[in-house]
Amino acid sequence: MGVEAWLIHTCVVENPAAGNEDRYGNIALGYQAGVPTVCRLVEEQERAWVDALAQSVVVTVYKMLLPPDVEVKERARISEVVLEDGTEVDGVFFVKAVLARRGRGLQHQTVTLERVG
Repeated sequence: MGVEAWLIHTCVVENPAAGNEDRYGNIALGYQAGVPTVCRLVEEQERAWVDALAQSVVVTVYKMLLPPDVEVKERARISEVVLEDGTEVDGVFFVKAVLARRGRGLQHQTVTLERVG
């Protein structure tokens, strides 16, 4: 059984792209439009703390499996995640690390994601 059988969700990968300069002369980071692709989203861990302003912050770390032909870069964002039952996951995920999984060739990519809520 190949990894394709595990990719039961869909998502949109939006890679970072340099945009125009902002009013301070810095290059503003934009995102390229993405197309829906198959994926697998797995919740890995959740951390919660209270920041200096006494606000509760929760950071959830996820792993995502992607096919080998999908271009994904660090700092990309993942949106429009739809689970196998048709439920759409709210919010945007940000890519922290991309790991290529190889056999005789590239088999799939494992991506570490974070979502702050």
